[in-house]
Amino acid sequence: MRTLYVTVNGAQISKEVLRFIVRSGSRVIQETPVHNLDQIVIVGKAEITHDAIVLAFRHQIDILFLSQRGEIKAELFPPSDKMIGLRLAQYSSTTDDRLKIARQVVMAKLNNCRAILQRQARDGVMGLDGPIEKMQKSLSLAENAESTDVLMGHEGSGAVSYYEGFSRLLRQDFGFSGRNRRPPRDPVNAMLSFGYALLYRLVSRFVRQYGLDAHLGCLHSPKDRRLSLALDLMEEFRPILVDRAVLKLVNRLQVHQEDFRLVPNGGVHMSNRAIGRLVQEYEERLNQRVFYERQAKHLNWKYVVMQQVALYRRVVLKEESQYTGVRLR
Repeated sequence: MRTLYVTVNGAQISKEVLRFIVRSGSRVIQETPVHNLDQIVIVGKAEITHDAIVLAFRHQIDILFLSQRGEIKAELFPPSDKMIGLRLAQYSSTTDDRLKIARQVVMAKLNNCRAILQRQARDGVMGLDGPIEKMQKSLSLAENAESTDVLMGHEGSGAVSYYEGFSRLLRQDFGFSGRNRRPPRDPVNAMLSFGYALLYRLVSRFVRQYGLDAHLGCLHSPKDRRLSLALDLMEEFRPILVDRAVLKLVNRLQVHQEDFRLVPNGGVHMSNRAIGRLVQEYEERLNQRVFYERQAKHLNWKYVVMQQVALYRRVVLKEESQYTGVRLR
């Protein structure tokens, strides 16, 4: 399945028969058949017509509106049938049930973050021993956390250590000294935020397709307008699909200082060129094939993400005893 990205300000998306047509003024800049399309991502101030929205919904295509900082401005998605038995099982899960899953989510995420640093350390990057050691401590503490609040604390400590190490992997000085957002205040954080928004949308789509309530998670507490379950299930994939993509763009000089600009509120906006590079790298990673241990076969990363959501569903229905996250080695 494919995503149609529209990043030109002022562009208009319209429908012609079974195709989406993207125009800038009178010039056609993209033509995309509805076949095999599962999402439209509109970045900036492009417009989409009523007929194009109707066509998208008839073919179960989601529409996502993002700012140039990667903030989700709006989401449109077709109605789906609710599976009442699954929802009741999800709502009746105990605090202990949810904590067990939350531990696995956090441990998988921290493991994958640590694995990225360990690989770079083996390749000769200096100054990573301290962050790796601190991350190992956070991992050990997370395994035995007795509440989600305590678990979130260990996850937060591990994330601080990880981004300390991540800053030492960057071969361009973009002013990155740790994670910040809302708004992101440097180019690296701008790219991370944008990539995480894409991943969040991917996971939330799979959550909805499997009939789960995306607002009720295990790690992130329920909150209005927040899809807590999507936030939970994307955690293990953040370093794999987004962080490594950003690292590659920076270290291979595929993005530069002139691709970013500071805006009056203190945030950083990405140029269309930088957005295009990041989207391309992210999509390439989604299509990379890896060995998925649970099924003992090679799948692409997008399908692995979907299978992890399916696993969560089976755990909720008591068809599987435990959720286990995907872990880099």
